[in-house]
Amino acid sequence: MGERDKGERGPFKVGVVTAAIPFDDRDLAVELWYPSCGGDSHEEDRFTPYPGAPEVVQSAARHAEMLEDGNFPLLLFSHGGLSHRRAMSHLCTHAASHGYVVASLDHPGSLYSEYLAALQGQPATLTSADSAKRRPRELVALVKAVRSGRLGVKASTRRIGSFGASFGGWTALQAATELKELASVVALVPAFGEGPLIETLDLTRTFSTDWVARPDVLLVAGEFDAFVPPNNVRALFERLAEPKRLEVIADVGHNHFVDGAEQIHELLRTLFQSGMLKPTNPNYADINMAGLLRPFGSMMREADAHLLVRRLLVAHMDKALKRHL
Repeated sequence: MGERDKGERGPFKVGVVTAAIPFDDRDLAVELWYPSCGGDSHEEDRFTPYPGAPEVVQSAARHAEMLEDGNFPLLLFSHGGLSHRRAMSHLCTHAASHGYVVASLDHPGSLYSEYLAALQGQPATLTSADSAKRRPRELVALVKAVRSGRLGVKASTRRIGSFGASFGGWTALQAATELKELASVVALVPAFGEGPLIETLDLTRTFSTDWVARPDVLLVAGEFDAFVPPNNVRALFERLAEPKRLEVIADVGHNHFVDGAEQIHELLRTLFQSGMLKPTNPNYADINMAGLLRPFGSMMREADAHLLVRRLLVAHMDKALKRHL
């Protein structure tokens, strides 16, 4: 019998719990996915990521008992800007089914719920720039909380992996400035270089390669990414030390790897077409963003992109983390 396809569901049932950890002046909501010993392997958990959002279904059993007889490595997931900790639940549950504990938290200063509140006259207390300064330290706090056992989920933290998309891809890489245990990183369409969002240019200026770890890095770019074009990711790749690898995926855009990719992509196209969203980088003021954002139907199907990224994530993490168990 051949090796299991790493893009297909793994051998473990999956549980999920929500918790919180203190950080600076507030508590941060945390989500943890883990191999479980109860429930159906495809039991569904339903959640609403923010007020007014459609319900999301993930393949996990809430509060299922954790499988105790495994030595499961810890993976940290970091969400993008205007997003939330469960933005890639399809990928987090998938990694857990392959024998990982996945931990994620809400990054204040870059949450979609904060954006919605601001539209109602409740401005956020933290900015995107504030979030950039906090994010690596928030991941350190998350690792400490998992290691302490107080979140009720056990994981091996001797060698850790991190992954994320966009702002979260940037964060997954910058975790290496704080976490000596970081051994593997998958950064999907990481925010870097000049693009329509001035925030991405700001992140480029603050990006540090003064790392305390030397993780095995996989960078993933999308051929039709209008926010972080492939050449931006290539420039980032040149700044990084070995070991590293770059994958440019044909026929995908910036949001192909998140839950509800097609819906999010088409919403962005609509908002740019209507003028409700505009480039924040003055150099892109005259750029037709709605034109740059191809119709989702002209690119790779969401299901195919998700299968591909699941395969990439598990294969990369297995190489760096599981061979050392």
